[in-house]
Amino acid sequence: MDETCFFSQVLKMLRFRLMGFPIEVQPFFWLICAIFGGAFSTRAPEDWIAVPFGMAAIFVSILGHELGHAFMAKRYGGNPRIALHSLGGVTMLGGSGFTRRENIMITAMGPLVSIAIGVLALLLTPVALFNEYFGFFLGTAVWVNFIWTVFNMLPILPMDGGQILATVLGPKNAKLSCLIGGWTASLGAVGLILFMGYGAVFAAAILGFMAYQNFRGASMLGGVR
Repeated sequence: MDETCFFSQVLKMLRFRLMGFPIEVQPFFWLICAIFGGAFSTRAPEDWIAVPFGMAAIFVSILGHELGHAFMAKRYGGNPRIALHSLGGVTMLGGSGFTRRENIMITAMGPLVSIAIGVLALLLTPVALFNEYFGFFLGTAVWVNFIWTVFNMLPILPMDGGQILATVLGPKNAKLSCLIGGWTASLGAVGLILFMGYGAVFAAAILGFMAYQNFRGASMLGGVR
């Protein structure tokens, strides 16, 4: 098998169907899983054994979140597909003409599933006393689903909180949604650096990028004032 064929097979392995939904896992998604799955906190070779468990917890958590969106979209007549990428995941709804209420329900279902996964992981924590790696899996699932849900519900586009805000305000106030998102992301990035120091640089950089994207969106809708 030549090199081109090998990479082609790898990419095919990253595309599959689950519960009827097409799912694509992009290569850089695994890098993010490794970063947040404990790769940066390793101090000895044996520490790396726990990293795949952390990565698995993040994969299950983010996929579960996106499946929440997908199931609700399908209920309202959509034909959704899921992609897991370097910034998390996205569900393409595959439909049009959703009402405002339907859009809010579709968006809100992802965080609700995340909370459910976090609660389940928390309830299973006592079982983890029998295996440290399973404990690491559950611990990662707890903080990912609770902390990420709080972060994800901030009114910043394209996160779920920003999507819900934009839906509530409506297309006529799209610029306002972008401005709220831009200022929220900017303040969040500054706050992370001030209160958490350099350990929060990566998260602050993501917020900074989102702030840029939101302000850019506002500018394209008529200029930032």
